[in-house]
Amino acid sequence: NVDFSLVPDKDPLLDSLKPETDLDVAQRAYNFMLFIRDRPETEIVVSTHSAWLFNVFNVVMKCDGSPELAEWFANGEMR
Repeated sequence: NVDFSLVPDKDPLLDSLKPETDLDVAQRAYNFMLFIRDRPETEIVVSTHSAWLFNVFNVVMKCDGSPELAEWFANGEMR
């Protein structure tokens, strides 16, 4: 089952007139990874834009041993 109870009805970022800075995106990605880390589930699926995933794997996480994680995600790709 998919639980959407934590998804807000309205995205606060969509109301902003200014785009997020790279630092803003990195901070949001970091906070998301902390959220995922603290979840009780052992298997979690994340669906998002490739640009955001690129930021997660190249700014927030250290993926030195996995060069494929540093590459751009293709449309609909799963890793």
